[in-house]
Amino acid sequence: MINTMQYNTLREKAYEKIQGQILSGDLTAGQRVSEQSLATKIGISRTPVRSAIRQLESEGMLIQVPRYGTIVKKFTRSELGDLFDLRLAIEQYAA
Repeated sequence: MINTMQYNTLREKAYEKIQGQILSGDLTAGQRVSEQSLATKIGISRTPVRSAIRQLESEGMLIQVPRYGTIVKKFTRSELGDLFDLRLAIEQYAA
């Protein structure tokens, strides 16, 4: 049985990996995202991957398409600039 602390760690690991793949372009705009393939690639179960996908959907990086699945959102140049600016600000604040 997975305790809550370990689950959060696995969810955070999945979130960081998936977000990193989106920002690096490994997962391209319009590409379909599979829970199972991501879980296998990351090396964890589907539950924390599913939770990470939901978080990324709520943040607007992924889109749930009825009867098709989850896809990577296509960002405009302006949105990408805003994301990188936000990431830079957060990383500076964290340091």
